[in-house]
Amino acid sequence: MSKWILEAERIFRSKVDDFIKALPKPRDGVDGLNVDEIELDYDARMLLFKRDGLVVKAISIPFPKYEGVWSETDASYEPASMVTFGGNIWITPKGSTTKPGTDGTWTLCVKKGRDGRDKK
Repeated sequence: MSKWILEAERIFRSKVDDFIKALPKPRDGVDGLNVDEIELDYDARMLLFKRDGLVVKAISIPFPKYEGVWSETDASYEPASMVTFGGNIWITPKGSTTKPGTDGTWTLCVKKGRDGRDKK
């Protein structure tokens, strides 16, 4: 499962990088944002528009991000966070502070499979 998640994240990052590279360079006084750099902050899930190294605009992009095994001590998850809990993969579309499966804030993505042992 983690291989699939890492591959999905790699593809997403590649697509965003390609999109950023394809954007036309802004012209002073002509384009809406006078920026000289656009950066994807993957951990914060933000596109950062910078001028002279300073952020002039930031746009949130809530793409799915795997956060590891659900933890009660870190139980404040942002929108589109994915966690493992009880052998299942869960996603929270709007964010959550509760345990997966206990209310409507989490959606089951991948159900736990069999243990993989052959029966003879």
